[in-house]
Amino acid sequence: MKFTNKAIEKLTPKETPYEVADTDTKGLSVRVQVSGAKMFYFRYRLSTGARGRVRIGDASLLACAQAREKAAEHYAAIVQGEDPAQARRENLADLTLGKFVSEHYQPWAAGRLKSHKDAVARILSGFVPLLSKRLAELTKWDFEKHRAARLKTPLKGRKKPATETTIGRDFAALRAAFSKAVEWGMLAENPLAGIKLGRADTSAVARFLEPAEGTRLLAALNFRENELRERRTRYNAWRRARNLEELPDLRKCKFADHLRAMVLLSLNSGLRRNELFSIEWRDITLEGPAPSLVVRGTVAKNARSRHVPLNQTARETLQAWREQTGSTGLVFKSPKTGLKFDHCNGAWREVLKAAGLFGAFRWHDMRHDFASKLVQAGADLNVVRELLGHSDIKMVLRYAHLAPANRAAAVALLDRGNASNVLEFAKENTQ
Repeated sequence: MKFTNKAIEKLTPKETPYEVADTDTKGLSVRVQVSGAKMFYFRYRLSTGARGRVRIGDASLLACAQAREKAAEHYAAIVQGEDPAQARRENLADLTLGKFVSEHYQPWAAGRLKSHKDAVARILSGFVPLLSKRLAELTKWDFEKHRAARLKTPLKGRKKPATETTIGRDFAALRAAFSKAVEWGMLAENPLAGIKLGRADTSAVARFLEPAEGTRLLAALNFRENELRERRTRYNAWRRARNLEELPDLRKCKFADHLRAMVLLSLNSGLRRNELFSIEWRDITLEGPAPSLVVRGTVAKNARSRHVPLNQTARETLQAWREQTGSTGLVFKSPKTGLKFDHCNGAWREVLKAAGLFGAFRWHDMRHDFASKLVQAGADLNVVRELLGHSDIKMVLRYAHLAPANRAAAVALLDRGNASNVLEFAKENTQ
């Protein structure tokens, strides 16, 4: 087909990868992967009869016109007797791990992965001694030695060596980057394929609020709200004395600002922080017998939409917040920019300090608290998995210990069989 930017965008993935050739530029094609990734390639034939293929670039980053320019450059090289693939291999011979990540993988990941910043940061900080090594020279042995060293010696600025869990996450990020390098023809094979890391405790006990801690947290939130209201009252008095227009009276509002509403919704919905910051009023249904909110796949960590039912606390919180702020756009907007929150660390830190939880409880722990309280109330682990938006049941096994009654009831089922056997034995011996 004739390549245009819109035509390339409309190409959809199939069960197997496929390639489409451009009718206007000889040799130019785009390959569509099963994942939906699209890559421009230039196919050619040398005067010797040898055929070759060289990667031009990611179709999500390059326009068709740019791809055609690259193809023309390769064609000109062929006319002069050069082999584009050989020239590319010679250029890649000096490509270091650091340059590959910063110049190739990072630009691609920025447009594809939601957690690209974390993934790139993990690689650049977790493999510092290897960043200057040539990509093609890295071996499994290099990474085995690096892993052993990290388990013994902490990195600069850290007091303790890295844990198996941290190293595993770093290796997973780099393994994914190497997979793209193989796909792009920069590596013959993934040097991390087949490396087995040490076993880590994947079902570690999750942090959740004890009853007394929950009481202190809510008290600290209420105290902060009262402080904000009193401060606004004093400020309005100051403005009134100078004949200035007064700001809205916070004593008439359900919430003094966004923080308490955010915390209440987090504790009662299990939303991730970015999901909380990204939800819009169109995603929320408060009326009817089954109020709920939708976490859209565009903001969910696993890119899958899910529905989260709203309990009475969450529903009343959102109803009051809607009456106070309106019902269009983002549910929670930054008071400074009117846009999506980047964070609210300062206010959250103050509340944790007032509640005596600073350093012992994080924002993400509210998600653990949500899941833990559900399991303690007898909720099925698979239901908890669906509410949290996890793809694998293994992710919620950390909460299984919180439902000992369920396991005790399961083991108690054996007593029925044992009692039946005893009665049968007694009957036979009596006869």
